[in-house]
Amino acid sequence: MKRVLKNLLTRLGLRLLREPAGIVMGHDLWRDLALLLATNPAPVCVDVGANRGEISAALLRLGPDVRVHAFEPSSQCQAALSTRFAHDPRFTLVGCGLGDEEVTREFHHYANDHLSSFLPLSGAAANPFKGELELVHDLVPLTTLNRYATQLGLKRIDLLKIDTQGYDLRVLHGAADLLQAGAIAHVLIELNFIPLYENQPAPAEIISFLAGHGLQLVDFYEKCRRGQRLAWCTALFRKADL
Repeated sequence: MKRVLKNLLTRLGLRLLREPAGIVMGHDLWRDLALLLATNPAPVCVDVGANRGEISAALLRLGPDVRVHAFEPSSQCQAALSTRFAHDPRFTLVGCGLGDEEVTREFHHYANDHLSSFLPLSGAAANPFKGELELVHDLVPLTTLNRYATQLGLKRIDLLKIDTQGYDLRVLHGAADLLQAGAIAHVLIELNFIPLYENQPAPAEIISFLAGHGLQLVDFYEKCRRGQRLAWCTALFRKADL
């Protein structure tokens, strides 16, 4: 019977996977995050590049005592976030970008605001978004996570989520003191394997940087392919001593 069912699913292009209770399997990002963050009854999460709050909302659904600090440089998205989370005291909106220094930089607003970034889109042929319309660019302030945590007295961050469209490694450099101190338990970050933005870091640079601060890869999630190759994905890292 098992063989018949397996053959039927295979013909339909499906697979049946067993997920033992309480074990991270790398199949479902939110199932795995719920398991990993459950060790702390009141996890502190930082959502860098919050956009319109989909990830922040999902994090807040993980438990009643979750706290989210969301960074978003786009004024339009800030307005959407303020409205969406207006009545949730667990959510803190910080209307600026995060990087590796306190500075003001040009921010590129694209018609698809999920693509907006401190880096311009790459014109490489392999970039499926190279023709995306840029609506405007303006100057936006940035700070560092090191400084923000010091100002607020944050002693630990249970999850640092970074989706900054090619600016991710600079955000990590701005959190180096926290990482070195072991204050960040998990990092959820986008890795781009094709040229989407000018001067974007290679995935190997990000993985190496995190490994150098004691964070090891849990798994790759939300994989997007272009043809026969991996184009981009979300990667989850965890402190080696947890």
